[in-house]
Amino acid sequence: MSGSLSIGSSLEFAGTSVDNATCDDVGGENSLVDVDDVKHGLSKADASPSSRSRVVVFDIDDTLCKSDFIGIRAGEKALKIAIKNHPECPFIFSDEWEDRSFMRKLHVFLPYLQIVFDYLLQQGVRIVFFSCSMKKRNVSVIPELLISFWGREKFEALKAKGQFEIFSAEHVRPCTTFQDEGTCVKDLKVVIRGDETLSDAILVEGVISFAAYDQKPVLNIIELKEWCLSDNYRHIPLSRAGKSNNFPLNSVYYMFGVFRTYFENEKFKVLPLREGLRQILPEDACSLISFFLKHSFANDMIELGLSEVQKVVPDAIYY
Repeated sequence: MSGSLSIGSSLEFAGTSVDNATCDDVGGENSLVDVDDVKHGLSKADASPSSRSRVVVFDIDDTLCKSDFIGIRAGEKALKIAIKNHPECPFIFSDEWEDRSFMRKLHVFLPYLQIVFDYLLQQGVRIVFFSCSMKKRNVSVIPELLISFWGREKFEALKAKGQFEIFSAEHVRPCTTFQDEGTCVKDLKVVIRGDETLSDAILVEGVISFAAYDQKPVLNIIELKEWCLSDNYRHIPLSRAGKSNNFPLNSVYYMFGVFRTYFENEKFKVLPLREGLRQILPEDACSLISFFLKHSFANDMIELGLSEVQKVVPDAIYY
């Protein structure tokens, strides 16, 4: 069972204006992005696909979605509450084996992911998913989400072209070094195929320790474990910072802003994807809430992504 906001199946982005974005001090002193690059550079570059074979690999849990086990009987009630609070977010149910019984799990995804995915597809990017969760869950939930975006026929057509490959727990490798790796590593070597290269592959992840030590930078976004559906969790640090505990949903705008900065600025687009992001992202970029709340680069990327989403969904808001 799923629910989502339909926003159409094709979008046009090339040459769009970013005059509504806030661009003061973009990137800070540790980034090679400056004000003029973001205000004017995006309209200079050809945003059509290039000959490079780029791959964007998305983590799932706590990056694209927040998931929680709920009682089977409570599933309908939980879905109604979630839709009421966040009608712009897609919702997917799955049944999983937990504590010697099947439990229903509710997955609540970031809003407007279809817009981001449509944009990446237009740039010729191969979209991949890599989760440490079990394959059975992943291959059930992700296709259901994508079918809710485009319908089964278009989803199957894109899949036949190599899109939306899913990697799961059996594909992670143990830590082989002590160089900032966690116990489980999403080594993108298993993702690369054909004429693709690691230098043109990037991981979108909320926990940097999942990344291989030699495959950075990672496009870090806010861990969605900071986001709670229930009003019972108003005690989390975000609310003390004067922000709604919905603030992590702004991650979708942030990643969109970063992708647009790369693909629509010629000096970055000619570079391999990882090197382009290395030059765009400030050195202190991370998934910490403090970075997204206080850093001018994060704020500017959020504003940039939001301004583009609002061209498709005018009612889209800053969370």
